[in-house]
Amino acid sequence: MCICIKDCFLYTIHFCLLPTPLPCGIYSKHLIMNFRFINPCLLLFAFLLAGSFTGCKKDKNQDIPKDPNPAPELFVFEKGTPIGNPITKTIGPDGGSLATPDGNISVTIPPAAIQEATQFSIQPVRSTLPQSGDTVTYKLTPENVSFAKPVTIKFNYDSKHVEGSNPELLNIAYQDSTGHWFGKMATQLDSVNRTLTVTTKHFSTWGTYRIFVLRCTKTNVSDGDQANFYIQAVNYENEMPEPGGEGDDIATPLTKPQEYNSTKNVSGWKVHGLGTLKVIEQKSEAIYTAPASIKKNTVATAEVTLSNLFQKQDPTRPGRSGKMIILSPINLIAGKFDFYVDGKKVQLDGVTITSNGRNIVILGKNGENEMQATINGFEEGLYTYAFPSGSIPSHKAVIYYGPDVDKKRYLCGALSCVNDGAPEQLVSPGRIFISTWGSAGKLVDGEFEATLYRYKENQQIPCKHIETIHIKADFAIKRSQ
Repeated sequence: MCICIKDCFLYTIHFCLLPTPLPCGIYSKHLIMNFRFINPCLLLFAFLLAGSFTGCKKDKNQDIPKDPNPAPELFVFEKGTPIGNPITKTIGPDGGSLATPDGNISVTIPPAAIQEATQFSIQPVRSTLPQSGDTVTYKLTPENVSFAKPVTIKFNYDSKHVEGSNPELLNIAYQDSTGHWFGKMATQLDSVNRTLTVTTKHFSTWGTYRIFVLRCTKTNVSDGDQANFYIQAVNYENEMPEPGGEGDDIATPLTKPQEYNSTKNVSGWKVHGLGTLKVIEQKSEAIYTAPASIKKNTVATAEVTLSNLFQKQDPTRPGRSGKMIILSPINLIAGKFDFYVDGKKVQLDGVTITSNGRNIVILGKNGENEMQATINGFEEGLYTYAFPSGSIPSHKAVIYYGPDVDKKRYLCGALSCVNDGAPEQLVSPGRIFISTWGSAGKLVDGEFEATLYRYKENQQIPCKHIETIHIKADFAIKRSQ
């Protein structure tokens, strides 16, 4: 049996040209010796074909075929920090359940899932789950518990979890010990009772998220303003067995929100309410234009249809050919200034926002009371407060509220009351945030909050007792100059 491809090939040539077969290993030598007996054309053909072989051994540098479906590189998210106190309960082999007081999440442990009484807890943590529609997720502990049977985790959802999306695009996800978020593909949706449910055999941090969201580059628009609506997604396209799961437990790793550009799956753009919507070429984005004149505050809603979103048929979700509509609002603003003092809404008249190119001044009145915020800056951003004395430092602000009579105004700073030593400065821990800084005649969006101080009357110096109020505002008004 020949052990070399080129020798076997030459054996074939020899068999045709030479009368006596030779041992396989010496064909190359014999043919060279008998070169004069071989037709030159046939010999050329033989050498060309033999040269195409690389020998008996495989080239170690030969390219290895690439995996057409490589595993995704998982994105690592930060861990959420605790918010508030945990809810705890001891549950034994007979099973039981625990839930948050607001009912946002409940956990049910079936009988025989654990062998001995164990203290379980639900700890609210700040959310790092992308497109969660909420600021809270929940850490379930102990994380190293071993369940003999699956436990049930149920979430209630409301409008904030669905905004810009659709209930059928809601899923439950968990974060593993290394920071990866995984969406549970077997999430059960009950759109009547507004719940999402999964089963699992492990505890970690859990929350709900929207697979797709219709977003807008602006929350508020004024006369003739434009804004872009676009679609974001957080799921990788490929699925994988759930780490630590059993059988057909499927999970999908989550990404940071990414713009969704599948033109074949996006259609049906339209706007409900005032304004117009123009679809750009790739169909996954549309430009909204507000009316030239907005007479009163109102809301317009953009609509788009998504198709072919899921790889598997699911009786509670659309199939490959299913379609769904998602909606996203945009505020049309003639002007608003929602102002609160100690939680009570107070009407301010004639609110103005002006700038001289160095400072921003927000001014409004209510009877004898006046509110004024002065910012040393003239652009979008976050401004913290300075002690109200002398000039305002760069990128700082001062604010006051109250009557300009007998020094009755509340200020964003005061000297603390001390019996010994020099008084200390108190400065409000609040801030002013300008999210949109428009040109003259255009909207300025923002918000502020502050703890304000003033001295009580008839106090002896140097110890002055202080009283406080808390103010906050959310505004979108046209800049005067």
